[in-house]
Amino acid sequence: MINTEILQNMVSSYQKSRIILTAFELEIFTLLSEKKLNLNEISTNLNTDLRATEILLNSLCAIELLEKEDDKYFNSTVAEKVLVKGKHTFWANLHHTNSLWNTWSNLSEVVRNGSPEIQPFIENQKESWVEDFIISMHTRARIQAPKTANILDLSNVKSVLDVGGGSGAFSMAFIDKKADIKATVFDLPNVLPTSKKYIEKEGYTNKIRAVEGNYLTDNFPEKYDLILLSAIIHINSLEENKELIKKCANSLNVGGQVIISDFIQNEEKTGPQRATLFAVNMLVGTQSGNTYTGQEVKEMFTYANLTFKQRIDTDFKGTILIATK
Repeated sequence: MINTEILQNMVSSYQKSRIILTAFELEIFTLLSEKKLNLNEISTNLNTDLRATEILLNSLCAIELLEKEDDKYFNSTVAEKVLVKGKHTFWANLHHTNSLWNTWSNLSEVVRNGSPEIQPFIENQKESWVEDFIISMHTRARIQAPKTANILDLSNVKSVLDVGGGSGAFSMAFIDKKADIKATVFDLPNVLPTSKKYIEKEGYTNKIRAVEGNYLTDNFPEKYDLILLSAIIHINSLEENKELIKKCANSLNVGGQVIISDFIQNEEKTGPQRATLFAVNMLVGTQSGNTYTGQEVKEMFTYANLTFKQRIDTDFKGTILIATK
């Protein structure tokens, strides 16, 4: 139960977040990887103000991401593990988290006006923003995708359409589980170069093809046994999702499955907390996005003449809903 102390901690929690994101943006943890440097050395390397750098470094010590010994700073164990650029365990998704700082700072105005003044559509973003966004999605997907593949029944699946598939991580996981699957990643023109990089890097060039298109306005290239919408419906309005699911149904083989994986709110829309907070993220970042209830997703399926089959609440803070044709 919330009390005044918890409330005060929540109100001031932005302070630690901003300190961490600034240190991440300046690549302090990468500079200090496996070495100890003093203030002058750090400030010189970063080309930053000496006084300001000292205050930031000491605050990082206070929150236990840096340690200090004989006037030299070095990474804590957790910082060395996940905040050093180039390591396999690097939290590259924090680049995207850092960019969200600006959109969330506009929340008051968005609530007054109903939507962001400038719509940050992904197709209008700079290449660096798109790269950061796909990296963020891939960081999440490489954990969730194998778990999702293990949950689903892929026994009769030979063709998969990964709508808004980004890096192709889910397609890769499905193929890893069932080698005869052929997958198609369908995404925006400015996303596909990054998609192709991941597909080639991971060795799936002959198994996954990348097709350019906008899932709201363009038709899908053929028919499939399984169509996946992972972290997609929260970007769109309820009506847009109904039309999208209908388009999926039209591109589905008889007996095929439409899989929705997303944050799903309870019927009162007051929880779970992760889903309701993500709805705010969609409020400040999209024109009409939201997170939806299980009943609303069923309405999407019904509109598309699909039969709802199963809901699975996963252990990775999301929900899978399955419908068939």
